[in-house]
Amino acid sequence: ELTRMREEGIIKGWGLGVNTVEPILQTLEVADPDIFLSACQYSLIKHDEDLNQVFPKVAERGISIVVGAPLCAGFLSGKDRYLYDGTFPAGVKEKLNALQQVARNHAVELHTAALQFAAAPDEVSGVIPGAHTAEQAVQNAQAFNIKIPTDFWKELKHEKLIAEHAPIPDK
Repeated sequence: ELTRMREEGIIKGWGLGVNTVEPILQTLEVADPDIFLSACQYSLIKHDEDLNQVFPKVAERGISIVVGAPLCAGFLSGKDRYLYDGTFPAGVKEKLNALQQVARNHAVELHTAALQFAAAPDEVSGVIPGAHTAEQAVQNAQAFNIKIPTDFWKELKHEKLIAEHAPIPDK
């Protein structure tokens, strides 16, 4: 019905905002959406499902992805929480420590790297990092203009902290 409405000019486009990949994959089997908000699925901590399952399918059809929660609800910028339910999945604290070490090795702010990583894939048309203050919103916007050394991304891949085929910023 939504596709019909788009084709008739009643709406400009439609999509879903979800926190897991399954609804995206199921929707692609039966419908023709324009965009998905993939929240909590594409970050420096967790990205394999979107990268390997979702991105190839949306790329084939020219569908856009907006990445939500690329900082894992502040986890990648210093908050002592992972996403929103108060639990820490196995291995996330250790991965954060490893990411922080690589960031220190290259004098890179992890917050900046996390935002740029989320925006790097061609399928991604936008990133929603969230902010509690106007200052955080400004910092988020400025993070996209900071040059991160290529060696930082190479070390993340070498240490298997991000997938070898994960897109990286080309700035």
